[in-house]
Amino acid sequence: ANLKGAFLTAVLLIIISMTVTMYLAGEKQLDKADVQAASGRGCLSAFGDLFKSLKNLPPSMFKVLAVTAITWLAWFPFFQYDTDWMGREIYHGVPQGPKASVYDAGVREGAIGLLLSSITLGATSFLIPKLCRKLTSKVVWSISNFMVFGIMTAMVVVGLISTKGYNAALTANLTGPDPKLKAIALTLFALIGIPQAVSPHAPWLLLLI
Repeated sequence: ANLKGAFLTAVLLIIISMTVTMYLAGEKQLDKADVQAASGRGCLSAFGDLFKSLKNLPPSMFKVLAVTAITWLAWFPFFQYDTDWMGREIYHGVPQGPKASVYDAGVREGAIGLLLSSITLGATSFLIPKLCRKLTSKVVWSISNFMVFGIMTAMVVVGLISTKGYNAALTANLTGPDPKLKAIALTLFALIGIPQAVSPHAPWLLLLI
């Protein structure tokens, strides 16, 4: 029921956003000559134009693209396994078996952590322009990348402490989280919203430098 409600909420938000965009956003109508010129080049011509445009980028932008790619390689595992990490390593549950209910409780707590992360992300988004003007976008982006490294390293350390070094024999009888580690985990979830707000935007602000 919760998942269906989340999907329904997402669908409604997409419909509202799409409606507002279609109503307010202006669109330049193509001339007939432009349409004919584009139609003769094939549907894959956009990819050719994309790769050709790379030649016009300044050399420093290739470093930005490389760091951005590596940063997102770090983000995607977090997006995939954040709630699973809470259920397994903080709550000591497993998806199936006698500890399934404990695992489910951990996943729900992880969802609360994602909610905290979203709140932090939204608040940080309003501060990004001011921070970039004061510190420059390069400094803001660098700080966010170091924050990603620090927070994810802290998650590994918390997981090691909670699972006794991933020793199954020592954690076999554990059910539920340690309150302190749970609080630390939720704090890490909330803090990671800060670099999550910066990562999609700050690299492209460097184009304006």
